[in-house]
Amino acid sequence: MDASSAMQEADRYAASLMADRSKGALPTVFERKNPLTRLLTMYQVEVNNQLRHLFKDLPDDLKEKGMAALVAGLMKYTIGAYLFNDLYEKLVGRRPALDFLGIANEAIGDYTGYQLPNTVDAAQQLISGEGVDFTTQRKGAVQATASLAENVAQELPFVGGVLGGGRVPISSALPDMGNLVSNAVGLASGEKDAGRALQGIGKELAKPAFYILPPLGGGQLKKAFEGITTVANGGQFGYDSQGRETMKFPVENPTLGTYAQAALFGPYSLPMAQDYVDSGFRAKSAKLRSIPRGHGRRR
Repeated sequence: MDASSAMQEADRYAASLMADRSKGALPTVFERKNPLTRLLTMYQVEVNNQLRHLFKDLPDDLKEKGMAALVAGLMKYTIGAYLFNDLYEKLVGRRPALDFLGIANEAIGDYTGYQLPNTVDAAQQLISGEGVDFTTQRKGAVQATASLAENVAQELPFVGGVLGGGRVPISSALPDMGNLVSNAVGLASGEKDAGRALQGIGKELAKPAFYILPPLGGGQLKKAFEGITTVANGGQFGYDSQGRETMKFPVENPTLGTYAQAALFGPYSLPMAQDYVDSGFRAKSAKLRSIPRGHGRRR
């Protein structure tokens, strides 16, 4: 190609891959200022564009090379996204990339009790001489099907972030209305301890405050505050339906690296937090563990 044609082709490919934001290039719905519309479209340009690239642009680019080239291109993406998510999960505690293999692997584990472990964990087990552990907690058919449907829905553009997943989980900035109403009703009726109910209400209302009040970096401030507090307290604690304190997960023998990881990526980036998530969010009695001196709290 001549220089001008080559630049045009490069621009076209970059726009198809990363989304073109030039005037008139985006669908008009992305320009609407209605708050309800923005809730569904905010940060969704790339999410929507990624699916378009995989299922429209990539087939168009490779159609002259045949089906084998298309399958190879999709497989490279699938394996690459899976490996990236495995590494990201160990550092941050979530899997942000659109990951077909990861969804399938989790579904197989839920139905059968066996799945591929995180690649980083498997490598560590092999290096240490341990056998790779393929077992996981098996769920009932109904629960496994519901989990699969939820995982697929969270990858959809526009609604995935609101449902709690996707590349940008917007729901983390929104109050959990169920918890908010439950605590408010419990406080009004006297069924819940006033201090615990107010703590629950405050926690939910603080979510949008972190994102709205600061001019920038509110989400990072929230993660840093929660992460450092969790490590300093020796773990993350909550309450059961009877008002008894429970331990979601412990943080034992914290190091400077533990504090840094929790401050940068939040408390759920910690390994014990991932075990808590994998267990189906099963909390334990807070009295079952003696908290190391200097990192606990008075009971």
